[in-house]
Amino acid sequence: MSERAHGGSKKVQYDFSVNLNPFVSKRFIKSLVNSNYKYAIKYPEERADSLLKFLADFYGLKIEQITAGNGSIELLYYLPSVLEIKRIITLEPTFCEYRYISEINGIEHIPIYSSDKFFWDFDNLKNVLRKGDLVIICNPNNPTGNIFSKEDILGLLKKDVFVLVDEAFMDFSERDESLISDIKYYENLFVLKSFTKIFSIAGLRVGVLLGDEKVIDKIKKRLPLWNVNGIAIEITKEFLKNKELIEKTKKCVKREKSFLINEFKKLPVKYFDSYANFLLLKMDKAKSFIDFVYKKNISVRTNSGFLGLDESYIRIAIKDRKENRILIDTFKEFYK
Repeated sequence: MSERAHGGSKKVQYDFSVNLNPFVSKRFIKSLVNSNYKYAIKYPEERADSLLKFLADFYGLKIEQITAGNGSIELLYYLPSVLEIKRIITLEPTFCEYRYISEINGIEHIPIYSSDKFFWDFDNLKNVLRKGDLVIICNPNNPTGNIFSKEDILGLLKKDVFVLVDEAFMDFSERDESLISDIKYYENLFVLKSFTKIFSIAGLRVGVLLGDEKVIDKIKKRLPLWNVNGIAIEITKEFLKNKELIEKTKKCVKREKSFLINEFKKLPVKYFDSYANFLLLKMDKAKSFIDFVYKKNISVRTNSGFLGLDESYIRIAIKDRKENRILIDTFKEFYK
């Protein structure tokens, strides 16, 4: 996948293709890295135990119900094999890695496509399910931004299937539908949590999987030693202590989202309501627009990798006001 399609390009000044938190001070991150530099010159904890203990207290779970990975992606790849899954069900369009783990592991992939307004009928979904299936749900969903209710997701568990909820963007949402507190009640419910986006530490790679302790134990035994680096362990704990950061982020995202939506109402661009820190847009000449903004050192996320989206769709991250204005001005220039 190209840099322009997937984001993270070093060639652009304004990267709206990656969904990192713009309201975390780079100076603050630098100070945390500097104050924890000693962890870069010695081996980290074998199983990130201090982080797991911290998270167990933070979420009100047992340490045996949590494991940490070198980013949440690492843990995503282990779960299907440990559960001996035969079919993976996804709600499309969604994060493409769910589909890739099916291909890599030789698991049948069953995509369930949404309506035009990105609505999924959970009653119909239940009719598709078979015993032992793994249903993977991104909540809020990437790239559509819609959010699923706890009740709808918990209702799937009665079908004797496994459900994995990826809550990578839940901390950005003003509507809390997290299922972490429900882990203790369901053996077939798992929650994937990434700290990359909310803390804007993509390069440090740290994520966690929460679920049934027997399954978590099997995953821990398969993970390599020292899979989470020492700086990532310490910085994640420091960030989690800062509860005001997440609340501040939610307010800022809501404010900037409103600003962008009000501007898009004045343009020939269709936007979709979002509970995350990004917006999915549908527009004519999207491909020309992508080329246009790239020449101006701006990158947006293309439809590449998302099932069910044609070339008229792009996704933009919600940034701070300065960068959002630059993006809107570029839209206006394009439509002159």
